[in-house]
Amino acid sequence: MQLHLDAPSMCWTHSSGRDARTLLEHPGLGVRPADALVPPALADTSIGELWSRWARMNDGPQHAKLRAHIDALLAPWDDAAVTDATERVTERLLAIHPPRGASLDRLLEALPVSVVAGLLGFPPQVHPELVRRVRLLLQATAPGALPERIAEADVSTRALVALVQAQLHPAEPDQTASVVALWWQGFDSMVGLVGNAVLALLRGPHAEHAPSEASLASSPPILLTRRYALRPLALGSAQLTVGACVRADLDSAVAFGAGPHRCPGERLARRLCDVAAPRIVAARTDWPRLESRYRPSHNARLPSFADMEPR
Repeated sequence: MQLHLDAPSMCWTHSSGRDARTLLEHPGLGVRPADALVPPALADTSIGELWSRWARMNDGPQHAKLRAHIDALLAPWDDAAVTDATERVTERLLAIHPPRGASLDRLLEALPVSVVAGLLGFPPQVHPELVRRVRLLLQATAPGALPERIAEADVSTRALVALVQAQLHPAEPDQTASVVALWWQGFDSMVGLVGNAVLALLRGPHAEHAPSEASLASSPPILLTRRYALRPLALGSAQLTVGACVRADLDSAVAFGAGPHRCPGERLARRLCDVAAPRIVAARTDWPRLESRYRPSHNARLPSFADMEPR
């Protein structure tokens, strides 16, 4: 393995696609710096409290404990349940957001939150509020989020937690955090997975591949992830000190990760995409030829239908 230090980001990068899996499975690399489980900007907020309880942000025994909550949450949702929920939600959203331009972008953002909300038993009239609050949470956890954005999202996240606790009553804090984690992690990734599947289906039939596979063949929705050295490490010719950052560039083979942190919602995500994308395409007969345009992002490939089909 050959690692190279990217000076601007102070993060080690790899040159071979095969190296990504090795990095993601390496026991000496963790998902957060050991001295900064919660980003300083989120400390003493409801967002930081959730963050500290997300399996995605923990390693070792704590990760295993929190991952068990996610697995228990997902276990009852078999393909039939996900298909039914996705069909109902997609039909309802298509009636609200016609599949064109910015309206389709809003549909794609609402879709994963609403499907999970439906599986949890939230009534449809609550879904728009959940989508809005998850969007605010996502914006507040983005690198460089302004203090006023974090403060607004902090208030909103308290209300989001209250909604989840009321629906799952009684709910332990880790269970509540796991529900919010599903929404938070699935927001951008599902916009990318389903949006790129729609584009793939519009470019031609893919009878030999499920829509999710066609989407991933185009590009994984999340392009990279980071790991941090938990102890001094030698990786190839690179000598990593504790806390050193390593960037893993993702391709279709590791689009859902690898190792202990492999995405627990992969089956849910693929099924949701495979059901929703063809229905979105079929809901419109006058699709124009769309030249792919993507939202500005360093680590995600999210279609922007507003830029592909402006008013």
